[in-house]
Amino acid sequence: MRYFIFMFFCIFLSAKGDAQCISGDCKNGYGKMNLGYAVYEGSFKNGEPEGMGTMDYGGGDKYTGTWQKGKEDGAGTLYKKGVATKVFYREGVLQVTPTKEVAIGGNGDWKEKVLGCITGDCREGEGEIVFPSGNRYKGLFRNGVANGSGEWSFASGDVLKAVFEENKPLHGTYWHNDVKTLFNGTFNPDGTAKDGTYTARSMDAVVVVKDGYVTAEYHPKRDSLNAIAAKHAREFGRCAYCEGKGQYLNTTWSSMKSTRTEGTGWTPTGGYTSNVTYKTTGGFSQNMITCPKCKGTGEIKR
Repeated sequence: MRYFIFMFFCIFLSAKGDAQCISGDCKNGYGKMNLGYAVYEGSFKNGEPEGMGTMDYGGGDKYTGTWQKGKEDGAGTLYKKGVATKVFYREGVLQVTPTKEVAIGGNGDWKEKVLGCITGDCREGEGEIVFPSGNRYKGLFRNGVANGSGEWSFASGDVLKAVFEENKPLHGTYWHNDVKTLFNGTFNPDGTAKDGTYTARSMDAVVVVKDGYVTAEYHPKRDSLNAIAAKHAREFGRCAYCEGKGQYLNTTWSSMKSTRTEGTGWTPTGGYTSNVTYKTTGGFSQNMITCPKCKGTGEIKR
């Protein structure tokens, strides 16, 4: 069940970057597997490349040759933008003819160049190496592979920050860029999640994993809002005075009265004139006013 978390992400978070067998036997036989960063086609043993096979990184970059325990090992051909070069690997590390030049990534002590090493010591120290796929690793090396603290930055935008042992992550974080999800915890030898939590920021979801199994799921923002609403409902109830509206229709009565007005003016034909008018006011009037019991909230404390 160590691949359970992979299946979970395919369904729950629609992740697109995890390894998937496309055809054939990707366990112990000949098959084709999409690794997310590249596609491998060839022989497999125990779910890893073993024997002859081709790792295609796209854009004309690929390696065709022999593999052992998931690593390039032996003679093969390395293609860069379609240009072929005969190479030889030893346990995943490219071997080249010794030269008198000071090697890149060798701190002046190594005479063999490390392909792709752009700074530091990519054999027995701290450095940074860039691969034809666009993936890069920056951190500690031993025997030419990741050992100790380091960071993998993948061309897909995924980022793995972890403590490594023989190129395998032990514990740390993995950012899935396409689904905006962060895993924090420990890893199985094959790189899948073992114990930890997935936090999906866009979905406000936290998924807990134990021994590769999903054991719990939380939605912090939603749960927090629900808790606040439940607490409020326990402490407050609807105002009976205004029926929860916060205001009500108020009717008032004013007494009837008449107002007498006298006036004078000049007529067009000449002479003065006078007039008397009467105005009557009073009766019923209505208007909406704020409820004095709940002060317009529509609720009162229980």
